[in-house]
Amino acid sequence: MKKIIATLVVGLALTTAAFAQPTINIVPPVGDAACIGEEICMDVVVENFTDILSTRFFIQWDSTVLRFNNTMAYNLPNMAAGNFILVNSGRLLVDWMAINGDCSNPTSVGETVADGMVIFQVCFEVLGNYGAATEIIIPATATPITPDIKRKGAGCTNIGIEDSGIDTALVSSCVSPFIIDISDEQGNEGDLICIDFRVFGMDALTSFQFPIIWDANKAMYENIFIPQNLTNLAQSSFGVPGQAAGVLPGTVTVSWNAPIPQNGISLPDSTLIFQLCLRLKDGSCNMAFPIVIGDQQPGQPFFTPQASNDFQNGFNDIAVGQFAGEVAVGPCNPTGLQLSADCGPPDTLNSQICVPVLAGGNFQNVTDLAFLMEWNPTVLAFTGTQNEDLPGGIAFNPANTGNGILSMAWDGNATSRNNGDVLFEVCFDIIGLGGNSPFTFINNSEDLAQINNGANIGINPTNCEVEVIQPAGVIMDITDDLQGRPGDTLCFDFSVNNFVDVESMQFSLAFEPNDIAFILAGGIQNLTLAGATVGNFGLLGASGGQITFSWTAPSPVTLPDGERIFTLCFRIPDDAQPGNCDLLQIADVPIEAEVITTSSNGENVGLTDSDSRYCILSPEGFYLEIGSISGDIQDTVCLPVKVSEFDGITGGSFTLNWNPGSLALVEVNDPGVIPGLNIGLNGQPVGNVDFDFSAPAGLALADSTVAFELCFELLGRPDSCYAVNVSDIPQPAVTTINGDGSLLDSPGEVCINDRLFLIDTIINPETCPGSGDGSARVVVEGGIGPYIYSWETQPPQFLDSARFLTEGFVVVTILDQSRPPLKITD
Repeated sequence: MKKIIATLVVGLALTTAAFAQPTINIVPPVGDAACIGEEICMDVVVENFTDILSTRFFIQWDSTVLRFNNTMAYNLPNMAAGNFILVNSGRLLVDWMAINGDCSNPTSVGETVADGMVIFQVCFEVLGNYGAATEIIIPATATPITPDIKRKGAGCTNIGIEDSGIDTALVSSCVSPFIIDISDEQGNEGDLICIDFRVFGMDALTSFQFPIIWDANKAMYENIFIPQNLTNLAQSSFGVPGQAAGVLPGTVTVSWNAPIPQNGISLPDSTLIFQLCLRLKDGSCNMAFPIVIGDQQPGQPFFTPQASNDFQNGFNDIAVGQFAGEVAVGPCNPTGLQLSADCGPPDTLNSQICVPVLAGGNFQNVTDLAFLMEWNPTVLAFTGTQNEDLPGGIAFNPANTGNGILSMAWDGNATSRNNGDVLFEVCFDIIGLGGNSPFTFINNSEDLAQINNGANIGINPTNCEVEVIQPAGVIMDITDDLQGRPGDTLCFDFSVNNFVDVESMQFSLAFEPNDIAFILAGGIQNLTLAGATVGNFGLLGASGGQITFSWTAPSPVTLPDGERIFTLCFRIPDDAQPGNCDLLQIADVPIEAEVITTSSNGENVGLTDSDSRYCILSPEGFYLEIGSISGDIQDTVCLPVKVSEFDGITGGSFTLNWNPGSLALVEVNDPGVIPGLNIGLNGQPVGNVDFDFSAPAGLALADSTVAFELCFELLGRPDSCYAVNVSDIPQPAVTTINGDGSLLDSPGEVCINDRLFLIDTIINPETCPGSGDGSARVVVEGGIGPYIYSWETQPPQFLDSARFLTEGFVVVTILDQSRPPLKITD
């Protein structure tokens, strides 16, 4: 079983009945893998080997990889070499009987050995070349016999072996197989459970991939935790349901590669590389289901378990094995002493929380109580217990809290508590990102709950979930919609948002090298990020469409939103194909995208990018430069549209569009510089205008010639800007005296300034000349209220109305709350 050959978290396992079926496992040796011609000996280990009279079973292997040598190290009475028969080159029969093992004799005495006992060793010579692998198994069914086990008290009935507890022994020539160890977990319907994935035999691996499969009717995908123990393993390494194409419910794909230029990464055996968190579905109660590495991804037969290392410049066939996991779901109608936990409201990283453990509705006359609690130690770090409220005190055992397990035990006089009373609290620091942590009572037959010192009724727990508010990651904005012709230079600005107390950042950039080529000499510009130099860029893969950036701050760096940190420039090759459009984007290959901040405890807060689209245009054509202009709300402004490199142009058609709710087209001014320019206003009032012209002889205009103006009434939200663009639909078309061309455009912008409007003036004249009882009131709109009024009277008045006025003029000045304030005087 996996607990024999793997170093796992110490927990409380389910106990097995005294007469359970025995388990027999074959355990490969620890250490370097044996090579061709060398001997390898494996332990045969048992559990629940109680009162056994006789055993008869096969051991099987691939005879092209291993050749049977001998057996030895016998630890059962009456066992010797004669108990082993080599049936053929790949099958060994084990046939043993105790000294007094006649099953038909009621006085026969069987043999009992401790769990984990090695009852013998089986040895082989390695035949296969580097990487050749075989499973060594005890088949649950085989011809001519299935495992035949006789036990005292069972007569001559074959009790068999517990095949669900058998882990396959995987042996590989000259190189250790790559083994994924999947933990066993438990919970109740609706609970969050997180399953550990640990690795064995990760020796200088350069890549691996495998599919994970479970019963989608019993649990649904929630999230992945990455404890940062494996370099370059990121969220993008996982294909999850609903996000990755072809990944069905009940499956997740895992794909990893070592970062370049590393030649491979090694990890100690039993290193946790990630956790898969699932939500147990309604209807899953009282069931158990496996979590396994599949032979292939459902619906994607090409995606199979694979691993590679750097042997002979890349060996891609390292054997991949597993210790499968299992999820046990609590009973449908649980009984026992009711307990619950209250995980409280969501909280943030580095906060301190305490989870109260509460009495249920039947906590009456309790005299004995003992159980285990479990949480995710990558998210929560145990700090202690408090507020104990059982007489005489509670005995806690914190020895395994580093692995997320705490035990409690209490006994005393009969004690009752009301429903919801706090029995004690378990306290934690929130240390991890990536998701929530379950807080679970481990509900099994070892739990103890006694009423008035009576029989053990067990516990009936209700678990909870500590919700962790995830911090906003860094957003990287890359200049979008760049266009150019072969030979042109495209420069992309990289600007950041949410860049707060950043200690380090790394990412990869991917692009199509046939479309844009990075300029090695001078392609890095405007590098303003503190401590960053050209040396922080990895340019070895630039010719193949990859650039990396890896930077550590001299001290934590905070930048305002929108701050540019550098510019990268590319040249469009002379032979680039016009009409091609592609993306410059952040990728996780060859290095994962990662941002570490002072408050993230060394964990990745994430890096999100805005993919930057670029297009290659024909060498012929012209530039359409849409200007920028601003004006006050409700004003009318005219936006100039200019042309450049307009030489030998014989025709063109294009459409401009904008937000019609914010900009209302008043007119198009045509100065006549393009003879026969047709202006199609059929797109009004929905926000576009069509333009086309024909000049068969070819037309030339000086650079920055104003081709026309668009005049808009400004109706949109004040202090806002609105784009005016060339539409992609329909595609612009240009012809030249040399053939087809392209239209290169720079978008325009119309910005609206706020202002104050005097909507109404209400005047009440004097009732009699000289009476001084006149008044005036003004009604204002625009800007940001409340408004500030100043009437030039004696004394000054400061409301929206002035009193005690005489016949004549009075001046009022109004300010708003803008910074600087808007002003109107009347």
